[in-house]
Amino acid sequence: MPRTAVLGQATRIEPLHADHDLLDDVKSRGDHGGDELVLRGADGSEIKLPESLVRLVKMAADRLAAGQAVMAIPAEVTLTPAEVAELLGLSRPFVGKLLDRGTIPSEVLPGSSHRRVRLADVLAFQAKRDRRAEGTRRLVDIATSAGLPYLPLGSMARIFVDTNVLFPISLMDMMFSLNDDEVHEVLWTDPLLDEWSA
Repeated sequence: MPRTAVLGQATRIEPLHADHDLLDDVKSRGDHGGDELVLRGADGSEIKLPESLVRLVKMAADRLAAGQAVMAIPAEVTLTPAEVAELLGLSRPFVGKLLDRGTIPSEVLPGSSHRRVRLADVLAFQAKRDRRAEGTRRLVDIATSAGLPYLPLGSMARIFVDTNVLFPISLMDMMFSLNDDEVHEVLWTDPLLDEWSA
């Protein structure tokens, strides 16, 4: 039996120009606790939606107000590599390489060469990718404001830190947080750490 495409079955909502003002009103409310949403049926009956659905509606309204489509997919689903590529906006061969390297975890189906990928793992990869892009942007901003040349690299750079980086706590924190987000790899030596701790 052929598998039904997950993305093809997902609920997709496109932003409509007619809804823009209403969506802006919802977005402007922000994330205030205690907000309520009520679903009113055709017969006048009302159901108060739980807080989890209120958060989901607010998030969707925020994206739609920004002109972005919203797609609802259960988080527990598994995707094919082609669906992962479509969701991330990447090529299928590139996603294949990410799966081969284990950058995005995947499972090979028993008795088959077909792979499945948990949506949660795809979202975690995307979040990490977004953090790396933000980290790179921060580095470019710092280099630009200091009048330093900065050449964005296609792969992670290796950065050797000296004690002048480790002493200002704010700079050290930024360098190590960018290391955690894999914007660059921080290197140091034991004598340097000895000098820093002395």
